[in-house]
Amino acid sequence: SSTLSIFIELIQRFFYINEVREIMDSEVDKLLIVAIIGLFVNIINFINFQIGHCIGLKNGHGHSHEIKKHNKMNLNLKAMMLHIIGDTLGSVGVIITALGIKFVNTSWIYYLDPLCSFFIITIIIVGTTPVLLKCIRILSQNSSRKINIPELKNKILEIPEVLNIHELHVWRLDPTTNIATVHIYTEDIENVENTITRIKTLFHSYG
Repeated sequence: SSTLSIFIELIQRFFYINEVREIMDSEVDKLLIVAIIGLFVNIINFINFQIGHCIGLKNGHGHSHEIKKHNKMNLNLKAMMLHIIGDTLGSVGVIITALGIKFVNTSWIYYLDPLCSFFIITIIIVGTTPVLLKCIRILSQNSSRKINIPELKNKILEIPEVLNIHELHVWRLDPTTNIATVHIYTEDIENVENTITRIKTLFHSYG
């Protein structure tokens, strides 16, 4: 939504530059001050984010459950980092535009604002698209590409107690955790717990 609003403003400023020129000239000092403050705040947020991230890694060192928890948060951390980077680039773009309008006496300098906006939008889209695609794959319950489902099915059928398989379903809970369910047919009721344990072990071996 933020990239869409920036793109709409970009188009308006690019094709109606004369209408916003007077506003930009009169508000350039305020624009510069607000952009510098915004850049300073974003730098502080970035430093705090890095410090918190490093502390989380340090606290989780040597504890497998903490490492797994950290890995599950990777997607959220990436999204947060991209948000901070996008805000920082926005502040940098505004500062460059304001300094150009303030100190460069030429008409083309007013086109610097929409060009900076276009550059920021491009970086945001390139950075967020992989994260968005991962979220879509998780929400649609797609299985990991690393898991060979036909091979897994054959491995389950190789267990002597398993006569047939019904509804083998493998999907991703998050970028690092896979979940699998299966219905099996067996006549060996006495050893059913052992069969279930062997299937669980097989699932874990595939991740």
